[in-house]
Amino acid sequence: MNGRANILGWTNQIPQLMLSNHLVIGKAGGATVQEAIAARCPMIVNQVIPGQEEGNARLIKKMGLGAIAKQDRQGADWVEEAFAHRASLWTEWRRNLERISKPDAS
Repeated sequence: MNGRANILGWTNQIPQLMLSNHLVIGKAGGATVQEAIAARCPMIVNQVIPGQEEGNARLIKKMGLGAIAKQDRQGADWVEEAFAHRASLWTEWRRNLERISKPDAS
């Protein structure tokens, strides 16, 4: 990894950002997870608030759409793993997203 990252606060540009980036790292909020699926952008979940977000995290894991970082450092480890070996894991996540994503759904 070359150490480049942009950390953003609140923005109304989420769809464009997800369409133009390789990963989203964030909490398992319903809107974020659904936007990532629609944009076919693999997700590394770094926080799960008990309740609905637990189901969102399970969806990411079960469908192979990204990973769940259960500890602070694990998020960076997942990023490295995603792009290791010619990005084979990231490619698998992306293929799974392409299979289930319905970006034109309402």
